[in-house]
Amino acid sequence: MVSPETVRLLRLHAGFEGTAPESLAGAAFSGEGVSEAVTAFVAVLERLNHELNGPRPSESFVGASDVPREVAYSVSEVTGKLRDAGQHDAAERVDTAWNAVLAGDIDDLAKHIEDEHRPAA
Repeated sequence: MVSPETVRLLRLHAGFEGTAPESLAGAAFSGEGVSEAVTAFVAVLERLNHELNGPRPSESFVGASDVPREVAYSVSEVTGKLRDAGQHDAAERVDTAWNAVLAGDIDDLAKHIEDEHRPAA
C-alpha cells in the first residue's frame, strides 16, 4: 500500500503541493540543483518501490497490481516537465527508476539507474 506521505512527496516534486527547494519543482526542473532534486525524487521512488513491491522486490512474487492514479500522474508530470526543460538525461533516469518500480523486481533503484546509464566500454 502506498502511504499518504509517499504520495505527498511525489506530488511535491511534481509541483502539485507547492515548491520545496529540494524538490524538482523547487529546482524549476531546469535550474540549479536539478541533479540533487532528481536524486531526492529517486529516493521517493525507492520508498514507493518498497511500499508496492515489498522489502526485497527481487525475492517477492507478489507485488501491487494497481498503482494509484495520483502516483502515476505525479511521475508522468515530473518526466514531462524535465523534458520540456531540456533535462532529457534526468528524465531518462526518472523513467528508468519508474519502470523498475512498475516491473517490481529491482531492489536498489539508484544502482539500477547507474547500471543502465553507464557509458559503454
